[in-house]
Amino acid sequence: MSRFSTESDASAVVSTLKAILRDRKISYQELADELDVSLPTVKRMLNKPMIPLDRLMAICRIADVELGDVLSRAESLKPTHYEFSIEQDALFHSRPEFLAYFLELGLENKSPDEIATENQLNQRSTDSYLIGLAKIGLIERQMGNDVRLLVKGPYGFGAGSLVLRSRQAELIEGAVKMVMQPESDRHYAILKPVNLPEGAYREMIDELNAIVDKFAYLSESRKFTGNEPIESWNLSIAAGPYDDNNEAAIVNI
Repeated sequence: MSRFSTESDASAVVSTLKAILRDRKISYQELADELDVSLPTVKRMLNKPMIPLDRLMAICRIADVELGDVLSRAESLKPTHYEFSIEQDALFHSRPEFLAYFLELGLENKSPDEIATENQLNQRSTDSYLIGLAKIGLIERQMGNDVRLLVKGPYGFGAGSLVLRSRQAELIEGAVKMVMQPESDRHYAILKPVNLPEGAYREMIDELNAIVDKFAYLSESRKFTGNEPIESWNLSIAAGPYDDNNEAAIVNI
């Protein structure tokens, strides 16, 4: 049986299982009755990014579906990252405008002419972008300003990426600013010392990773409904042992 390599894999399984329950018209109340648990328990279970294996198998039995079928369907729905090469990463690091241009093509599905109009680019600049992206194997130029994408999203950077390093530095700087000087209620920041045994600390980290993976999966697969506009957000989470060397010592006063 397949194992979940990441929490996003498990999140895809949960989403698939919920879709199967809807298709077979099995309500949460019916599921709660079959599992001999409360309705709130079922709702909490199906709104977490991961379901314990014993519960997962029980739900599969109730829905009359093989676990292997659920895993296969989830795998087919899971977005597969294209990882930028060292050469592509180097260009995007030295010339970030090329990354912005490529994401307009690849993620926003805009044509070069649309990008030129929106950004007031002349033909010389458009040619420069297209030639540069073609040289590193991301697009193929066709007649006029038409292009064919050679890679499919979602896109990502690998370990050691120069782009990631610079962006991580920017994220950390931005996170510090939000903690010290929050600008509005749209900026969320929390700084909280916690006293926990090692096991509870690891459990907290696992749950945080699961939550981030859940919403990262939604972001990458772009499976949103409704007309609410999509925005880009910066997320920074850091944790580690507390350095008590900076604590004031208790002395005679």
